Amino acid sequence: MSPLLRLLVLALAVCSVSCASLSGAQRQRAAGVAQEARSQELTCALANACALESPLHALGAKALAESSAKAPRHYALMLDSGQDALLARLNLIRSARRTIDLQTYIFDT
Repeated sequence: MSPLLRLLVLALAVCSVSCASLSGAQRQRAAGVAQEARSQELTCALANACALESPLHALGAKALAESSAKAPRHYALMLDSGQDALLARLNLIRSARRTIDLQTYIFDT
């Protein structure tokens, strides 16, 4: 590789890394924008309590509909990533209509 090409690759790498992070002020401004975008409404008059649609909530409803006292029906969703598990919990919380009843398990090899 020629010295000029090496220098160009190095310059490109340095430039791309500098764009990868935010300064403290930029991070604080982004947090402020996110906070302002959040709904401040604490009550809802709709019958579904303003619940969002959720495929996980729908799966629970399906299990309940297919269950009987003698033959309960269960579904399990395995999430390998902590980030996915957090997103799933948030999705379930936002789809709640009355109460939140959630069980989680951590399996370890």
